Amino acid sequence: MSLVMRIVGALVSGIVVSSLKGGWRKVTGEAPPKANDLDVPVKKTLLWAMVSAMAVAGVEVLAARAGAKRSKPFSKDEGAGAVIGEIES
Repeated sequence: MSLVMRIVGALVSGIVVSSLKGGWRKVTGEAPPKANDLDVPVKKTLLWAMVSAMAVAGVEVLAARAGAKRSKPFSKDEGAGAVIGEIES
């Protein structure tokens, strides 16, 4: 994956986590739990960890796939010649 795609993925991951934190606050009325906060039940902390990890992993998968599509070389049938051929037909 290119450096640009990694940077974009990191930025989008940050935005997703920020949005999740806002959503968590809206739903629960509390800030997302921290792993070392012993006053928060383990179930709530694990739920936050799973939700945030799944969201970030999903963004990474989408970024990797977008990067793979962009870096995939044109096949014989997908090149500029194929597009020009379609226009002339």
